[in-house]
Amino acid sequence: MYKFNLIGGFLLVVLCCAVLPGKLVEREVAVAGELVPVEVVKLNCNASAAFRFMHFRFHGQQHSLKIDLESCQRLQVGQTTMLQHLDTHPGVFLFPDSYSPAESFSWGALFLLGGYAIINSVLYFRKRPA
Repeated sequence: MYKFNLIGGFLLVVLCCAVLPGKLVEREVAVAGELVPVEVVKLNCNASAAFRFMHFRFHGQQHSLKIDLESCQRLQVGQTTMLQHLDTHPGVFLFPDSYSPAESFSWGALFLLGGYAIINSVLYFRKRPA
C-alpha cells in the first residue's frame, strides 16, 4: 500500500508541477489583463468538448482558444469579440469572467496531497524493520 502511495504521490507532484505554472499565468491574465478585440477566423463546434476550439486573429497572428458549447453557438466566423490578454504572455487569451480561482486552489491541494503521500510513505519505509 505504501509503495502505491509513494508512486501516486510522485505522479501527483509531477503533474501539478507541469500544470500549476500555466494556471498561475491564467490567474495573472484574469486579474490584470486588458480586453482586446480579436477576429474569429474558424470555429470547431462539431467536436466533443475536449476538441472544441475557436481560432482567431490578433495583431496579424493566428491563435486558438478552447471554448464551451454556448460560446461556440454564439460566435460566428468574421465576428469580433473581446478577450482578456496581457502583452507579457503573448499566447494566453481568456474570455472575460472565465477564470475560476477554485481550479488553481484544487491543483494546489493535489500538490499538497501528493507531497503528504510521499512524506508519509518515506517515513513508513524508514521505520519499517528490515
